[in-house]
Amino acid sequence: MDRNATLKQAATLVTERDFASAEPVLLDLLALFPEDGEAHALLGTVFLYTGREKASAQSFMKAHGAEGPVREALGAHLLAHLEGRRLLAKKGGGVDPEAQRLAKSLRDAGAALNEKPGVKLSACLVVRNEERHLERCLASVRPFADEIVVVDTGSTDRTIEIARSFRAKVLTQAWDDDFSAARNAALEAASGDWALVIDADEELIGNWEALLKEALSRPHFSGYHVSIHNRLSEGRSGELYVHTAPRLFQRRPGVVFTGKIHEQVAPSLLATGRPIANLEGAQILHHGYAPTVMREKRKIERDLRLLEQEVRANPNDSFQLYNLASALMIAERPAEAEHVARLCVGLLKPTDSYGAPAFLLLTESLRRQGRTGEILAVCEEADRRGFGGILIEFARANALFHGGRHEQALRSINRCISFPWPVGMPGDYGILTHKRHALKAKILRALGRNEEAAEVYQRAEECGKPIAGYLYGKAVALEQAGRFEEALALYEQGEYTPEIAPLCMKGIARIAALRKEHRKAASLFEKAWQHTGDDYEAWLGWAKACEAQGDADGMQAAYAAFSEKREPTPEILINWGRALTETRQYERALECFIGAIKRSPSDANAYFNAGDLLYRLEHYGDAAGLYETALRHEPDHAQGWFVLGNCMAQLDAYDQAQEAYKKALKLHPDHPQALHNLRFVQRAIQKAA
Repeated sequence: MDRNATLKQAATLVTERDFASAEPVLLDLLALFPEDGEAHALLGTVFLYTGREKASAQSFMKAHGAEGPVREALGAHLLAHLEGRRLLAKKGGGVDPEAQRLAKSLRDAGAALNEKPGVKLSACLVVRNEERHLERCLASVRPFADEIVVVDTGSTDRTIEIARSFRAKVLTQAWDDDFSAARNAALEAASGDWALVIDADEELIGNWEALLKEALSRPHFSGYHVSIHNRLSEGRSGELYVHTAPRLFQRRPGVVFTGKIHEQVAPSLLATGRPIANLEGAQILHHGYAPTVMREKRKIERDLRLLEQEVRANPNDSFQLYNLASALMIAERPAEAEHVARLCVGLLKPTDSYGAPAFLLLTESLRRQGRTGEILAVCEEADRRGFGGILIEFARANALFHGGRHEQALRSINRCISFPWPVGMPGDYGILTHKRHALKAKILRALGRNEEAAEVYQRAEECGKPIAGYLYGKAVALEQAGRFEEALALYEQGEYTPEIAPLCMKGIARIAALRKEHRKAASLFEKAWQHTGDDYEAWLGWAKACEAQGDADGMQAAYAAFSEKREPTPEILINWGRALTETRQYERALECFIGAIKRSPSDANAYFNAGDLLYRLEHYGDAAGLYETALRHEPDHAQGWFVLGNCMAQLDAYDQAQEAYKKALKLHPDHPQALHNLRFVQRAIQKAA
C-alpha cells in the first residue's frame, strides 16, 4: 500500500464528507501503519462527524505525533462538544463528570478551544391569524426553548394574546410577500446560540428532550435536518407527505434565509464550513396542508402567486419549479402541473434530493389526466437518470396495474417493496409505510390470488395507520376467497366507518344473498343505495333481492327510487313494468313498456312485455299489433308466435291464428299448448267452411 497516496485519498473523502467511504480506507491504512498520526487525526474526524466522540477523542490522543490543521480542528471541535455537554448539564442543575475528565485529557494532549460554544435555544416563529393552532405549537416548544420569538405579520385575531401568554417576545412586521424577510427578522431578534424554526400550525413530536441534549452539544455541525410530517387529511391519521429541512441550527453571522417562499437556510449554513447533520428521531408534525386549513387560510392561492413570482425571477431554479408543480397539483390543475414538472425534471442535477419526487409528480399529473399509458416512459427516463427506486417503482407498478398487465405489475411492486427510503428524500411517506403493500394486495386480487391479498392487506394495516380502505380491501379478498365468516366480521366492523359504510353494507348484503337471506340482503342494499344516492351495484342488488323473495312492492319501490336519480334504461323500464304489473298498477306498467319501446325501438322484449299486458287486459287487437312488431325483430321466438295465435283466435281471425301456431310449432315442435290450440282453430275453420 502506498501510504502517501492512500492518506491523500482518505483526506479527500473526509473533505467531501464521505465518511462511510473514508473510514475503511483509514482503518486499512492504520492496520499497516498503526502509529500514523495523520491517519489517526483523519479517523478522529470521521468519528466526530458520525456521532462517536469518545472514539474521536482516543484518535486525537493517538495522533500526538501529527501537527497541522486537521488535528488542531479536531481538538477544538471535541473541546467545544464537551463544553456543550457541561453547559447542558449545568442548565439542568447537574454536572457531567465524564465530559470534564475527557476535556482535561484533551487539553493535556494539546487541544485548545478556539471559540466558546453556547446551548441557549430560541424558538422562532412567523405568524398571522393563528389562534386555531398557536397554543398547541407553543405548548410543544415551551419545555425546551429558552426563549420564544414571534414575528407577527398582521394578525387580527387572538394570535398575539396567545403568544404573550407563553411569554414570547413578540415583534410586528408588515407582510410584503417574503417569507425569508420575516424569518430573518425573527432570527435577528433572537438571542439564543441555536434557533429552532417552527410554524404555528406545527408541533414537536417525539423525544425532543434527549435529542436536543445530543444536538446542542455538537457545535461542529452548523445545523440539523429534521423530519417534517405533513398531514394531507384531517385528524392525526391519514396521508403523510414527509420531507426534511434544517429547522435546528446555530445562529451565526451570515446565516439567513433566502427565497420569498419555500425559503432556504441550508446554503448559508453550509457556507460556514460546517456540515448539516440529520437529527434522527426528531419529528415535526405539520397540520397546515389539511384541506380545511388550506381552505380557511387560502394558502394555495397565496403559494401559487409567490411561487409563480419566484419562477419568473429564476426560471432555471428546479427546486422552485418542483414546488410550483406540487402546488398546481394541490390546486387540481394537473395539465399545468405536468408542464412545470417537465421543466423541473429537465433541470435536475443527480444530487437533487427531490429528483425522484419530481418524476413521481410528473407521473401523477399524467394519471390525473387519464394518460396512464405515458407513465412507463417517464419511469424509464427516471431510471436512466439515476432517480429510480421506491417512488419510481411504485409509479411503474401502479401504471402496469391500471393497464391490466398484472403479472408485470406484481414483479414491479415486489421490487418497490425491496427498496429503502433514501435519507433526506422528500415525498409521500405512505408509499414506504403502507401504500406499496396495499397496491400489491390489489394486484393479487386482480390475479385471483385472494388468500395472499388478504395477508398483504393485513401487512399494509400493520405498516401504517389503520386505513378504512384497507379493511374493506381485506374483507373483499376474504369474501372472494370463500372465507365468508371472516369477511363478514370485517364488513360489520366497517359498517360504522363513514368512508366505507356503503361498501361494507353491500358486502354484508352479498353474503346474505348468497345464503338466501333475501329480506336482509334487500334491506342492506337499499340502505347502501340511500347512503350514496347513486350506486348502481347497490340498487341492482336491492331489486334482485326483492325479486328473489317475490316482493313486488319492494321491486316497484326500487325502480321508482332509481328513476329519481338516473334515466332508466330500456331493460330497467321493462323490469319496472313487470313489478307494476304484479301489483296491478297496469297503467303505470304500460307507461314503462312504452317508454322502453321509445328508447329502444328495435328491442323485441319491450314489445312482447307490452303485448303480454294488453293481452291480460283483453285488448287483443292492440296486443296482436305489438306481437307482430316484436316478431319482426325476433322471428325465432316460439312463445311470441303462440301468443300472437291466441290474440288472433280471440279476434276470431282463425286463419291468422292457424298460421301463427304453425310457426310456433316449427320452432318448438313439442309445444303442447300450441298443438292443442292449432287443432281447436282448425276445427273452427272446418265448421266455418
